[in-house]
Amino acid sequence: RDLDERLAAFVDGSPSPETAPSAVEATPPPKPSFLGPLARELGLNHATRVVSVGGDRGLVAARALQLGEVVVSVPLAAVVCAHTCCVAEPWLSAALDAIDEGEWTANLRLMVILVRERRRASKSRWSSWLDSLPQAYGDCAQWEDKYCTRLPAALYWVRHALVAEIDEFLERLLPELCVAFPDLFPAGPPSSSEWRWVRAVVATRAIELPLTDGKSEPALVPLLDMLQHSPRSPLEHSIVGSALELRALTPLSAGASLTLDYGSRMGASELLLQHGVGPGVIEAAHVFVALQLPAELAEEACIAAVLLLEQLTTGGLEMHWLTERDPLPSPLLLAARLLVLDETEVKTVDRAFQGEPVGPENERRALLLLQEVISALLEPADPYADVEEQVPAAEAAAAVTQTAIIDYCEAHERICRTSLELIEARLLGLPPSTGEPGNSTM
Repeated sequence: RDLDERLAAFVDGSPSPETAPSAVEATPPPKPSFLGPLARELGLNHATRVVSVGGDRGLVAARALQLGEVVVSVPLAAVVCAHTCCVAEPWLSAALDAIDEGEWTANLRLMVILVRERRRASKSRWSSWLDSLPQAYGDCAQWEDKYCTRLPAALYWVRHALVAEIDEFLERLLPELCVAFPDLFPAGPPSSSEWRWVRAVVATRAIELPLTDGKSEPALVPLLDMLQHSPRSPLEHSIVGSALELRALTPLSAGASLTLDYGSRMGASELLLQHGVGPGVIEAAHVFVALQLPAELAEEACIAAVLLLEQLTTGGLEMHWLTERDPLPSPLLLAARLLVLDETEVKTVDRAFQGEPVGPENERRALLLLQEVISALLEPADPYADVEEQVPAAEAAAAVTQTAIIDYCEAHERICRTSLELIEARLLGLPPSTGEPGNSTM
């Protein structure tokens, strides 16, 4: 029996019972294990072990790994993507090329492929991998509306628009494809729940696969799709020969978490919408702030402000982020000071670029502008909004979703209120208003 356990652990890429790290003993791999059949069917080589991570699956190192060592190797023929599937079925290329929906095009093509493979069940070459996928996700298209009313209004409506687009593709695009290409879905177009499920898989698990012509396409890579997010991933992936290899960027001990950077440049809201990742997992939550030119200012001052912003600031009007560490960043203050310039203050604008107020009245207007914009970010979504009925997620996925949304909302509110407190303190520190907009004496 002991020998059988050791052999099973070896096939599955897991440590033997004596060498299993204590850090993961409390969260063993799902049983029965699917790594063995998956590796054999798809020709995967790996040194990983599956563990439970916050209601989802994640990967840890099955043994100590050296710098540059291959952690996972996946043959390109085992990658789920348009290129691989069209090689096996050349006629499919014409059907996928018929999909032209702008920025959605590549993901929609992969979603169509995933529907086809899922319907093939045991006949699909990816059957073991498909069987291992969760049946419910915390994807925003599957969020129940009762969890969404707490979201900031802007994010609430972005999510609403995204769900509407997904449904529009289902109702318009897929029937058209079925008519033009009857063999695409012999059993008919996917149902709403099926379509949202494949969207969730693609949104939360796909990576960009580089192609030979310098372009890239989204792809689902068995085993790599279980890597959790970290902005400081100890791994990198690249195509080497006919395989996609995941290599260690640093020495890793047995039991070390194996992660992938989903997108360090994404804000917290985008990570939440696209990947279901809440600020509890993100090291630094961000609140996006966009400013607009006040319409009541003189045209000359507005033009001067725009030119100065575009030429001398990194973010211009629309690239400002509030964070836990910096809830009132200097570039945002600079942008606000420039936006509320009047004619008499343009000549002293160099103070702003030295990190100083242009003048008391300019500073007051700038702080009031920021106060108004950031206060608006705290306004909740309309709980009576006309939102179409969502497909309820399974209980476990719903719990994870609720936690992610609550984490996001709490971080968003905390950062905004800290910023408003700093603005209020600065306003209180200003001398009394003179009522003269052009007064810039310090």
